[in-house]
Amino acid sequence: MWARGLRGRLQVLVLVALLPAVLVETAFLIGLRETQEREIAREAMQQAQLMHQSIVTIVEAARQLTLTLSHVPAVADATGDCAPTLREIQAGLPKYRFVSVFDADGALRCTSRPESIGVQQDRSWLGAAGRAERFEVGTYVRGASSAASFLPLVQPLPGPAGAAAGFIVVALDLAWLGRQIEALERPAFSTVVIADRTGTVLARSPDNERWIGQKFLPENMWIVAATRPDVHQTTGYDGRVRLSGFIPPAASPSGLVVSVGLYPETVMAPVRTIAVWGGGVILVGLIASLSLARAVGNRLVRRPLERLAAAAARLAEGALHTRVPAGRGPTEFRALSTVFNHMAAELQRREAREAAARGRLEEAQRALEAANADLEARVEAEVAAREAAQERLRHSEKVSALGQLAGGVAHDFNNVLQSIAGALGLLLREPDRRERVERFGRLAMDAAERGAAITRRLLMFARRRDLSPAPLDTGAALADLREIITHTLRANIALTVALPPDLPWIFVDRAELETALVNLVVNAQDAMPEGGRLRISAEGVTVAPADGMEITPGRYVRLSVVDTGCGMDARTLARAADPFFTTKPPGQGTGLGLSMVQGFASASGGLLRIESAPDEGTRIALFLPACAPAADAEPAAARAPSAAGRAILLVEDDPPVREVLTGELAAMGFAVTAVASGGEALAWLARGQRADLMVSDFAMPGMNGVATIEAARRLVPGLPAILLSGDPRAGSGEMTDAVTPPIALLQKPVTGQELHARINALFELG
Repeated sequence: MWARGLRGRLQVLVLVALLPAVLVETAFLIGLRETQEREIAREAMQQAQLMHQSIVTIVEAARQLTLTLSHVPAVADATGDCAPTLREIQAGLPKYRFVSVFDADGALRCTSRPESIGVQQDRSWLGAAGRAERFEVGTYVRGASSAASFLPLVQPLPGPAGAAAGFIVVALDLAWLGRQIEALERPAFSTVVIADRTGTVLARSPDNERWIGQKFLPENMWIVAATRPDVHQTTGYDGRVRLSGFIPPAASPSGLVVSVGLYPETVMAPVRTIAVWGGGVILVGLIASLSLARAVGNRLVRRPLERLAAAAARLAEGALHTRVPAGRGPTEFRALSTVFNHMAAELQRREAREAAARGRLEEAQRALEAANADLEARVEAEVAAREAAQERLRHSEKVSALGQLAGGVAHDFNNVLQSIAGALGLLLREPDRRERVERFGRLAMDAAERGAAITRRLLMFARRRDLSPAPLDTGAALADLREIITHTLRANIALTVALPPDLPWIFVDRAELETALVNLVVNAQDAMPEGGRLRISAEGVTVAPADGMEITPGRYVRLSVVDTGCGMDARTLARAADPFFTTKPPGQGTGLGLSMVQGFASASGGLLRIESAPDEGTRIALFLPACAPAADAEPAAARAPSAAGRAILLVEDDPPVREVLTGELAAMGFAVTAVASGGEALAWLARGQRADLMVSDFAMPGMNGVATIEAARRLVPGLPAILLSGDPRAGSGEMTDAVTPPIALLQKPVTGQELHARINALFELG
């Protein structure tokens, strides 16, 4: 009876000891669920913003198209035949069902698709869009079937005295829009909905064909009237609850609703799994602990009673040395042991005491070893848990930094590609106008150099890439850069550039200077979403020791970029140049812009200063060291060996790059043979064909450029070679260390002048 009661007490103590662990596990699971819910909301809004950017891009492309058409003479002239022009445009833009021009009374003048005249003559679908004074996004229009539905995008045609002479209508194919949304990368458990300002679904993924043209449920119509982006729980037609991030028409330049919904029950499945596993672990631990308590009870209660009974039996049989240690057990056991020991004390008192002492010592030693083993196990478990938590934190920080960096770099490269595509498009429209060809050709080349500069500044940030400074005409460089900046800024920003005629030269890396100024201009534009004024100025200054500036006293050129934007508070200003610090939304900035500018200024021997206050704009001053003007260099043509009679073998697997390089080399006067692989090049040389120099790409399928050059030199000993590579390691010599001279390495993108200069240098060495 006593044994059973004491074992029960031990088990109760075990349960009490495990209670804090159970409470901690429960709190952890609750916190994990709340964190996951916040992450779902953040993911939903981020996906909605990304989708919104895609929709804004589509609408802006349509606006640019209609604005361009409004200046085409055949369209602007009310008596002109604009149908051929519209059909030509329609042929290259499958995303539009038709492009049409209406007069001021709404009568159809011309269209790119005569077969759609029926739906166009029924002008009820135009509604308020046909009376708009500026570009307007209409509402859903159903065609002959849901697959023929479209969204009208209307641009008024300017007329005399400011009145509209008509309007251009671009019908965005909603089936195409659905396919575009379906093709965009997003979480597998998400739902994307694009709707007009009346709550009519324009596109949905998944099941686009099923839901196109449907109205929002009445309980969800409040989204259409919302004034700002938000995340809210909604219920769809299928009855499933979603956590939806949405951009309402009032907060979007497109005037459309963009919503991305995530299913919480799908996302929370891992949390429920963790809860089940956690409960299982606690249950197993509880069972194990109770079993241990039972075993301890058996040892501390049942066994002492059995030992006492056995000792009494041995004593009765004549073993007078038998003793029962009093121990530290319950009072009842001590009393029984005392009575038993007193019975045998007169027979062997000394022996009994020694036996009792040995028993207590052995028991204490076993308890100490057990305690040490338990302590070591707990320390190891705690250390492992903390290391795992630290590793997860480091991984999370890396993923967050890489996400910001990828979004910002994608933003910069998209700007570069927009400049190149726009300039080349304008060239293709009027290829016979030499001044436009030269102007927009320079713009495209400048944009390509900006793209190369992006990779260079990333390498400079990651590996502290060395600059290549040289004397630079400050006034001429800023005048050239003004053309790029003008095409970068929005129309609602007024740009002023003030350059004195006697501006000193500076000693800097030109590409990094242009990248730094473009960064400052883009930051200023982002600070003026409603428009404003931007002033760029330069002046020569003298820095004296008394000025207390952290640069060497002497002559400098101070470049100033001043905007009238929202400005920065003291806390933001203090961190403005910190790497990865940004106040822009996720995916719209890397936090490296001002950090790169500061690094460029410091590496150039200059200084960056920022002054700003909330609602008072920002003034950024870039101090760069002045230098003497560079002496005129000897014209390259005077030094260049003659290209006449020189044969070049070009090896490039990329067809567009191969065609461009062939054209550049031929324009230099060389006889060019172009092949697509190392194998073709070796076969051509094996036939005894002549080659004075080889130009080869590095990364090609099968045989790379280094292997191709080595094999070619076994057929043509001493053949000069140029290796082209887009790999950032190209400047380190890793690719050409195994190849014997004469060889030169150029990193893509490479200009015709750079290629010509390197070819001439190799021919001079030969």
